[in-house]
Amino acid sequence: MGRVVDGRVNGAPFAGIVLTAGSVLRADDAAGPVLSKKMEDAPIAGWYTIDGGQTPEDDIIEVKRERPPRLVLVDAADMALPVGSIRLLDKRDVARKSMFTTHSLPLSILIEEIEQSCDDIVFVGIQPGDTEFYNPMSPEVFEAVDAVYDAVAANDFSHFVRLGQSNRSACPC
Repeated sequence: MGRVVDGRVNGAPFAGIVLTAGSVLRADDAAGPVLSKKMEDAPIAGWYTIDGGQTPEDDIIEVKRERPPRLVLVDAADMALPVGSIRLLDKRDVARKSMFTTHSLPLSILIEEIEQSCDDIVFVGIQPGDTEFYNPMSPEVFEAVDAVYDAVAANDFSHFVRLGQSNRSACPC
């Protein structure tokens, strides 16, 4: 896991932080932590990750201290879409739909708390299928994690659509 040193992370100018949420014990809810692990195993220049687990609010202080140019928040989100679908969300989606139930603090409150510390927040939801304890993560969610990793590496999330907008291609992402 990289950290910011002299304005650089993993040898490149500081691009941002990926803050993930989710439980590794609950099948597809592990999407966020799996992304965090992937980023630790294969670091992306300019980025570092924080695995917030089930209590991402515990990491607000670090995000505020680092003041990233971009914060990417990634979590499994029940959006009534096909398993593995990826959508860009905002705090109104979370507050209105009460999507996230595995965290002790609603993510909309987390976002409000860190908005002043980040130039840009990208909130990425991955549609889970199974969130039962001790089941494996689905192949569709693994593919979605890879797609989000690639988006972070490119620092480009423009190919993901916002929740509620139609997808321009046949891809469920």
